[in-house]
Amino acid sequence: MTSADAIACPACGYHGPVLRAHVAPPWWLPVLACTGIGLVATLVSLAATRRTCPRCNATAELAAWFGPADSDAQQTLTVALERDQRTVRNVRLRLAASFLAVAVLVAIVVLAFGLQQK
Repeated sequence: MTSADAIACPACGYHGPVLRAHVAPPWWLPVLACTGIGLVATLVSLAATRRTCPRCNATAELAAWFGPADSDAQQTLTVALERDQRTVRNVRLRLAASFLAVAVLVAIVVLAFGLQQK
């Protein structure tokens, strides 16, 4: 392993491949994206990743590791990747729900304004 893809985590003692976990956007960012203000920030946050320990999710003080990986490192990484994929799916679902909710509210306001004008 090279230092780019292997870490030593001081928090839990893990030695092995690093997890590039996706960063979940704050809860209010999809609402801003629906109004157009936070659209770019939301798209950037969906693609953002950070170096994370697959065992304990620590992000600080991860050191490069040049030695052999732990015996269960690959299994730990696989479980962490599955967890990260579920998180990404949930974030995208929340984002879609936010867009739908704002679209429905805008449609109701436009419809109410249109009916009021007649």
